[in-house]
Amino acid sequence: MSTTTEPVKGTKPVSSNDGPVRVLNVLGGTDLGGAESRIMDLFRHLDRDRVVFDFLVHMDPAGYMRASAEREPPEGYRKRQHFDDEIERLGGRIYAVPRLTRSTYLLYVKALEDFFRKNKDHIDVLEGHMTSTASIYMKIARKYGISPIICHARSAGTGSGFKGFVKRCFRKGAYRYADHLFTCSEKAGLAVFGNRETVFIPNAIETRRFAFSPEDRAEIRREYGLENKRVAGHIGRFSYPKNHSFLLRVFDEMLPGNDDLMLLLVGNGELYNEVRDEAASLGLGNRVIFAGERSDPERFYSAMDLMIFPSRYEGMPGSVVEAQANGLPCLMSDAVSQETAQCDLVSFLPLDDGEKAWSESALRLLNRYGAENREKLSEAGIKALTDSCYDAEALARKLTEFYTGRTDVFN
Repeated sequence: MSTTTEPVKGTKPVSSNDGPVRVLNVLGGTDLGGAESRIMDLFRHLDRDRVVFDFLVHMDPAGYMRASAEREPPEGYRKRQHFDDEIERLGGRIYAVPRLTRSTYLLYVKALEDFFRKNKDHIDVLEGHMTSTASIYMKIARKYGISPIICHARSAGTGSGFKGFVKRCFRKGAYRYADHLFTCSEKAGLAVFGNRETVFIPNAIETRRFAFSPEDRAEIRREYGLENKRVAGHIGRFSYPKNHSFLLRVFDEMLPGNDDLMLLLVGNGELYNEVRDEAASLGLGNRVIFAGERSDPERFYSAMDLMIFPSRYEGMPGSVVEAQANGLPCLMSDAVSQETAQCDLVSFLPLDDGEKAWSESALRLLNRYGAENREKLSEAGIKALTDSCYDAEALARKLTEFYTGRTDVFN
C-alpha cells in the first residue's frame, strides 16, 4: 500500500472567510475511547483561530424520535458524554443523529438528509472516523455539496457474526465518496480501502502527559495494594477485539512460582461483567484488579511493569503508543499494526502460539526491564514518538495546514 497527499478526486481548496475552518468529525459518540481521545488530543493543540472541530455523533433512536415528535433539537435528548464539556469549551459544536439498527435504516437516512440540508453551510470539511456507515452519510453529504470529505480508517476489523458482516458491507464502498483517504496503519487501510492510495495519519498522543512518574507509580500502587508487586496490565475497552479472555488465561499461566504477580485492568465496556466472571471462575479473583474507566490512564501506566495486549485486530491502539511514552514494555499480538512499535519496548507474538508461549514471553520481559530504568526508557520513547510525528502537538500543526488547503503538507 502506498501513501499520498493527493486527493482521490478533485476538491476545492479549504478556506473560510467568516471565521475558522469547521471540520465535522463523524463518530459513534464522545465518550472516553481510543479514537475519541486521539481526536481530542489534536483538538487541544489546533490553532483554533484557524480550525475548529465539530462532532456529529450517534444517539439512542428512541430519544431521537421523542425529540422529533416534540419538534425539539435531538441533542437535548441525548445523554451527555465524557468529552462534551471540553468540546464546547474549545468552541466545538455537537450534533446528533440516531444510531443505525436493523429497524432504523429509513430513520437514519432521513435524519442524515435533514442534518446535512440544514447544516451544509456550516461544514467546511467532513472527516468520517466511523467507517461502518460511511457509505451512507458520506454519500448524503456529497449530495448536499459538502467537500472536501475525508474517510479515516481507524480499525482493521469489524467484529464477527451478522453485525460484522453488515459493517463490512456498508463500509466497502465508502472510498467512492471521499476526496482523501486517511489511515492510522497499513492494516486498517488495507481492510477499509484495499490497495488504494492513502495518507498515513498516526494516532498521535500528548507525549509529555504520558511520561513516567515515580510519584504516580507510588500513589496508584498504594491505592490498590500493589506495593512490592510485579504488575502486568492492560488499558482498553472491554470488547471482543481486545481479547481479555485470552489475557486472563495467559496471566493464569504466569502465576505458578510467581506469588508477587498481579494483573491490573483499566477500562469499561460491554464485556466488563463477563470478564470479571471469567476471572472469578479461573480462581483469579484476588490477583486481578478491575479499576474501571479512568480519565487519568497515564498514572496507571506508571504503576505497571508490563503491558499485555493480545488484540484480535486493531487499527493502531493508542494505549500501546501511550505505553511507549511511559517507558512501559509491551507484549502485543502480531494482529496489531507494526507501525505501532516506535521503539524496542514492543514485542510481537502470534495469538496462535497459545497461552503458554505468551506467558513465557511475558515473564521474560518482566525480568528484563526494571522500574529503576523507567525514566530513561520513557524519555527515549517520547523522543522516538516525537521524531515519528506521533506527538499530538506536532501533528496538529500539520493538520491545521491540511484542513486550510495545503494538501502537500504530509509530503
